[in-house]
Amino acid sequence: MIKNITNGIFNINGKLYTDTEWIEAWNANETIVYYKCEMLNHGWCYKCYKPSVARLVLQRKMYLQMIKVG
Repeated sequence: MIKNITNGIFNINGKLYTDTEWIEAWNANETIVYYKCEMLNHGWCYKCYKPSVARLVLQRKMYLQMIKVG
C-alpha cells in the first residue's frame, strides 16, 4: 500500500523509495502552467505543473494528452 507521497519520495509498505526523475523535474527553474488533461477514461480535468513535470507525466502515460491553457 502506498502512503504519504511527497515530492518524489514514496512510502510503500514501510519502505521509502525516491523518484529522482520527479524530484529533478519539480526542482527545475520553471513557471507553473495550467494544463487541460485528458484522463485515461477520456474525461477531462485541469492541473497545474511545471513543464518538466508535465513532460514526465505524459511520458509515464498518466494522461492521454495535455493541452497548455493560457
